[in-house]
Amino acid sequence: KTLLWFNTSSLPSQAIVDEATLELYYTGRDNGNTLTLGAHRVLAEWIDSEVTHFQRKAGSNWVAPGLGSGSDYTASPEATLPLGSVASGWVQMDVTAAVQAWVADHANNHGLALLQEAASGWVTYQFCSELGWTPCTPSQAPRLVIRYHLQDPAPVKAAFQQGIGGYSGTNATCLAYSSSNNSCTLFKAGADDGLKSLLRFDLASIPSGKTVDEATLRVYYKGRSNSNALTVGAYRLLAPWVDSQATWTQRMTGANWVVPGLGSGSDYLADGNTEDVLGDGGSWVEIDVTEMAQAWVDNPTQNYGLLLRQASAAGYVIYDFCSERGVSPCAAAQTPQLTVWYR
Repeated sequence: KTLLWFNTSSLPSQAIVDEATLELYYTGRDNGNTLTLGAHRVLAEWIDSEVTHFQRKAGSNWVAPGLGSGSDYTASPEATLPLGSVASGWVQMDVTAAVQAWVADHANNHGLALLQEAASGWVTYQFCSELGWTPCTPSQAPRLVIRYHLQDPAPVKAAFQQGIGGYSGTNATCLAYSSSNNSCTLFKAGADDGLKSLLRFDLASIPSGKTVDEATLRVYYKGRSNSNALTVGAYRLLAPWVDSQATWTQRMTGANWVVPGLGSGSDYLADGNTEDVLGDGGSWVEIDVTEMAQAWVDNPTQNYGLLLRQASAAGYVIYDFCSERGVSPCAAAQTPQLTVWYR
């Protein structure tokens, strides 16, 4: 029998093996008897320069001398091949299942044992080894031909909420016509767009190059000043700002907004994501910000956060949402949340 091992560690762990074929070059036999060749997965590590009939490596024996079926190699073959009276040339064995198992756990790739499954009598069949020496050539060495495709990795959920799970990367500032406050307890939207808030989440924990399947901003709606309806919008900001310095006119000391109160298309993207706010308070409002989050993951240095503002209203009204501080009249669990699913 023969032990044969191929290094498959270059295959990514998410690879789905469509087909794996072991190709051996058959050179001849010593008499006219026929043989069925079997390929079995080896169950323990061996070292080619140390392996013998009794040991698999120095200091470690096979369970049974000459390798035991079910103990040193799998009892059922991965593939069998009746050789009969074939002429010299390439023969193939389907070892797809074995290679898929190795991809799933490269550490358990201990190769194959090639052995006689059945024979019509005493006979020896010869195949070219990995050395490619005479009477073989290097091109006739054993080959493992693998066809595979990549499986999309399972999506990963990342949740960002100030004070929850050790996360503390949220920055915010509340803006009004005549004032600003980076310690506000409530984000306010409305007042004919005279009240708005800046909000930024640190997404540095999401590796660059990832694809965002879904991202949802959730803000807790506390109440409103009257019964007029309001649609709240989230818009991606286009320039950096500092929470302790941002005002209606400036984004940081020495740098103004293009337009006081922030200009559509200049200070923030004109196209935002909106959601109607229903009822009188006491509920979460969810806004789809998938494209926004993808842009932040693609270009982390340009994650300037978002502007939360009135997109439209049925009249003058002010809506209150819990800020990142999570203090009265809000609770810690009511701070803004950003949930990102990515792969």
